Amino acid sequence: MREPIVLNLLHLRTMKKLFQTIHIAMLAATCSIHGIVFSQVTTAVDCDLMNLVVNVGSQPNMISLYHPGGYLTWPPSENVMEWEFTDSDGNIIHEEVLVDNPFITFEFDIPLTDTMFVSVLLTNDSALLNGNPLACLIEDYLTWEISTWPNSGEEYGTWTLGGSVGVDVSEPASCIDEDLIDPNAICPAVFEPVCGCDGVTYSNECEATYLGGVTSWEYGPCVVVEYGGCTYPQACNFDPGAAFEDGSCTFPPEACAWPSAWAAGCTYEDAENYDDSAAVDDGSCTWGPCEVCVGDLDGDAVVAVTDVLILLSAFGAECP
Repeated sequence: MREPIVLNLLHLRTMKKLFQTIHIAMLAATCSIHGIVFSQVTTAVDCDLMNLVVNVGSQPNMISLYHPGGYLTWPPSENVMEWEFTDSDGNIIHEEVLVDNPFITFEFDIPLTDTMFVSVLLTNDSALLNGNPLACLIEDYLTWEISTWPNSGEEYGTWTLGGSVGVDVSEPASCIDEDLIDPNAICPAVFEPVCGCDGVTYSNECEATYLGGVTSWEYGPCVVVEYGGCTYPQACNFDPGAAFEDGSCTFPPEACAWPSAWAAGCTYEDAENYDDSAAVDDGSCTWGPCEVCVGDLDGDAVVAVTDVLILLSAFGAECP
């Protein structure tokens, strides 16, 4: 008797719910009509809304998978899916590149006790997600699981996915693209704020692209979180990101060693070991014995008549 094909009901329900929630991907791109530039719109859903579905998994040596990105990304004609299947030792079981085809079906020969790892990269250079060409990576695995029919008690096996979702792997070359900036662009007066990769909030995607030149953004205004910390640069726990001083500063030498930028040493210029690079006096200054020649009033290192004359000339003078 031919073995019945068992559908993975759990994944079918997940796919149905996803399709009901996202009944259509927004099918639009940047337009220019009579010199008016309209906002770029999303032509793909977020990568974490995509997960693989087992289409046919009841055959021990054959599998058929479905990728919902073929339905959720526009234009589908440019959807490129790079599939790779490996065993637990990393040996390639199957690899294939498909264009505008969300299904992949192939046969294989591995022990049913082995785990089959699947990786698929979906790219579409014309579909935009957060301002970047779409690039979603799904890495999942398949295991052969044994279940029992409730009525007959007969056992059957199915290939079952782990349930991983997609990850956005697109990376813009840089945050600002000067070539995108168009001072003559007229964007619609619609307030749908986006937070640019430059940390600036723009009124909508059009302004982010053509006025700011940003290559990626996230929906919603930028969120700036301010917090308190130590704002003294010479402190051991100085925090350059702190918005205000919270009294938590600690200082050397009790809390940490003297930093090189705040070097300690002798700061008295008349000391023998004066250090002009020292910013803080560390009490190490030393002075030698005083070498003063008593009576040498003219500073010539000799006590002579001239010194006596200097003394007599000042004799009787009243000091202020």
